[in-house]
Amino acid sequence: MNEAKITGLAGEMAAAEFLRQQGFRIISANFACRAGEIDLIADRGNFIHFIEVKTRKENSMFSPSAAVDRNKEHRIKICSRIFIDAYKIIKEPMYDVVEVISSDGGFYCRLLENKF
Repeated sequence: MNEAKITGLAGEMAAAEFLRQQGFRIISANFACRAGEIDLIADRGNFIHFIEVKTRKENSMFSPSAAVDRNKEHRIKICSRIFIDAYKIIKEPMYDVVEVISSDGGFYCRLLENKF
């Protein structure tokens, strides 16, 4: 496994813990369907959150969320409909991004709710 993949997986774990601390209940991780994958699916309040996690090093030129383009948003929405239908979810969906900044001191997470 290459360094970027290891950093990405560590970022997803950091994001999941961050979300738990914010009152989210993680119900699925790395949900895959024919259109792609959703990093985290969480429940909080009246919504089910479909969350894309993007991890970058602290000296990166671009914000992590800049990597979530329209094509990625579209694939996540297709996967979310499949998840909602399969598990008979009745809550409203929300599409979020968690930006994870990796540094020598660990990870810093920022939630961008209702990003797309």
